[in-house]
Amino acid sequence: MADKCNKDIYEKGSVVAVLDGGSKVIEEATQNASKECGFDIDWYYFGGRAVVKTLGDVNKARESVLGQQSDNNFHVLQ
Repeated sequence: MADKCNKDIYEKGSVVAVLDGGSKVIEEATQNASKECGFDIDWYYFGGRAVVKTLGDVNKARESVLGQQSDNNFHVLQ
């Protein structure tokens, strides 16, 4: 898991999704989606929820992140 949130994405990025899940699962999903999309996707916890953001194409990022969902590894809240 990344030690720090990407400051530019945190401050200037658009919300891709809000998820409920463990940090290891969310980190894996965002890393895989970043590789698939070819641009950075990052996340942070806020209010007990994982807020996923990017500076790239939000629709492409959302499709890729949600494509990482399997069984009950995480739940989409928004």
